[in-house]
Amino acid sequence: MFDGPARAATPLLAVEGLKKYFPVRRGLADILTGRPRRVLRAVDGISFEVAEGETLGLVGESGCGKSTAGLAILQLLPDIEGEVRFRGRRIVGLRAEQNRQLRRHMRIERRVGVLQHDLHMPAQFSVPRTPDRGPAG
Repeated sequence: MFDGPARAATPLLAVEGLKKYFPVRRGLADILTGRPRRVLRAVDGISFEVAEGETLGLVGESGCGKSTAGLAILQLLPDIEGEVRFRGRRIVGLRAEQNRQLRRHMRIERRVGVLQHDLHMPAQFSVPRTPDRGPAG
């Protein structure tokens, strides 16, 4: 049985149990009633691996944590939990200069356009156009 391409022993990027929570501000009623602090779970325990030569796309609804996950992986947000490894090296908690060097090899691309299937030509795909910039991508 074919299980897909062989994976390298060490993935290019490995993320395990990534979490990023943001505190929710408490109002006066919360304080007076002793209601506990609440958190917004922007990213709650995602795990994946990306091998050399692969591309990962995070797809989801607006506000579901895609950008937060990317920013957390790039160490652009403080206080993340979980394990992030780049080429086998743990990158959570690196010093600022080490993070800058690391980011030369990683990036986030935000794409508004998506490949859309042309129903009249089943074997072809069309690329949506973005205003003033031609085809998306």
